[in-house]
Amino acid sequence: MPNGSLEDRLLCKNSTPPLTWLQRALIGEGIAKALNYLHTLKGKPLVHGDVKSANVLLDAQFEPKLGDFGLARQIIGSTGDGMYTHITVSSVHGTSVYLPPEYLRQKILSPAVDVYSYGIVMLEMATGRRAFDGKRLLVDLVEDELKTDEEEEGKRGAIRLRDAKLGENADGEPWFDSLIKLGTDCAHKVKRKRPTMVQILEYYEQCKTRDRIRRLSVESKRVSPIPNEAEIKTPLELQLWYDLVKKQSTLSTPTSTVCPTIGSEASDRSERSGQNVSLAACSSAQQPQSAHIDHSEDAHTVIPLLTELGFNNNDSVISSVHSNSQC
Repeated sequence: MPNGSLEDRLLCKNSTPPLTWLQRALIGEGIAKALNYLHTLKGKPLVHGDVKSANVLLDAQFEPKLGDFGLARQIIGSTGDGMYTHITVSSVHGTSVYLPPEYLRQKILSPAVDVYSYGIVMLEMATGRRAFDGKRLLVDLVEDELKTDEEEEGKRGAIRLRDAKLGENADGEPWFDSLIKLGTDCAHKVKRKRPTMVQILEYYEQCKTRDRIRRLSVESKRVSPIPNEAEIKTPLELQLWYDLVKKQSTLSTPTSTVCPTIGSEASDRSERSGQNVSLAACSSAQQPQSAHIDHSEDAHTVIPLLTELGFNNNDSVISSVHSNSQC
């Protein structure tokens, strides 16, 4: 492939420039799409079994291609999403630093093995480090640094983890935070606490929405404090825009980015109703409490936000909110 492997690009072999944060996020999403396809094959989901940065190849446009299917195995008797169906194998194959405890110790092979390996790759992309440096596993290093941050109520550990080859680019901080969070959630030692690939793809979509709103907010500070109504397409985007504008106008202390939940509760809700959008702190250990925007409350909740942002009752955005709330 023109751009070699993801491993080579992260290590900047042959003096190649480092991948940007946006390129890394798009590569991560592309890998997730490939694994989701394998895991959701009707009646016969496949487990790749050897997901690692060296097996991700990049074409001329840095589109990822998942390779080396020599260890792929079919999981028979899927339960639907195929996540927790498993088989017990006679021997373990693959690269051990990318493999989860239940596979290394109990030889249990399931799609959750790929999710764990995917999480390690996300940590590699966030930090620019190898999965194992000869002394310590990357996943253990990340957990210790983040635990120190929690105890000290700071972000020095996260700053130390960030790929130094990209410099102190503030524009990439949201994507770094997202990759680190996604990596630690996917590389959870408990199999059932890892998200599915479907949930991971939903996470990417919601993080891209946040990034888009953030960019619109930065642009509005340079051009006009009032948003262009053509740029606001959904109630979720409106709420995110409003939060950012309000934060800037009050000069409040910045808080850490709140990521959309990738837990099963958000996935189930999105399947039942395409009109509910959930936001929650990403947590793999506790049941998330999600704040959501419901179209049934648009007329009471969304319109005041629009009015404060400068829209009037004749604007098409307010008219569309009225019509949605009456449906």
